[in-house]
Amino acid sequence: QDERDETHYPSIMEIVGWSDPLSHRLWERSGSHPQPLAVRLGTTPAAPDDPVICPQRGRPDLREALDDVLTHNDPSPRPVMVDLETTGGIALVGDDIRTRDLAGSLLAQLALLNPPGDLAFHLDADPDNWQWANWLPHARTPGNRTVWMSGRHPDPMHGGVLQHDYCRNPDDPLVWTS
Repeated sequence: QDERDETHYPSIMEIVGWSDPLSHRLWERSGSHPQPLAVRLGTTPAAPDDPVICPQRGRPDLREALDDVLTHNDPSPRPVMVDLETTGGIALVGDDIRTRDLAGSLLAQLALLNPPGDLAFHLDADPDNWQWANWLPHARTPGNRTVWMSGRHPDPMHGGVLQHDYCRNPDDPLVWTS
């Protein structure tokens, strides 16, 4: 189960390693991948998908071996995912540095998992904090779909609507940081 989780929902550290020119996993979500916009937020303790359930009786000589098996089925760190395609986006609210770092992690995951022709980025955020993202080919190349990244606050003069909502395709996911 852990191997499957790491294969389908790798950590940001593993994904960054894929930027090596010899990696075969760079942009592996091209084409018809079932979850091209699924990103990992972090981990949380969770029970296994198929937990072992054991009655309190049984052969005493097997009890110790069974207890060892059950010990390995305790909740362990599992990936916490969000699919920006099905949710329509995510709002990251809180401390500026933490939300910016998490948004940067999501953007990096999307950039390394999806090729530029499949995915483009529209960056509407503080240029001082997001200069690094401008070198991504996704920020300069049109794609089949666009992920919008915004660090702007809703405009009270326009009913609390973000300015880019007027031109954003409603099917394009939005990553918004407070």
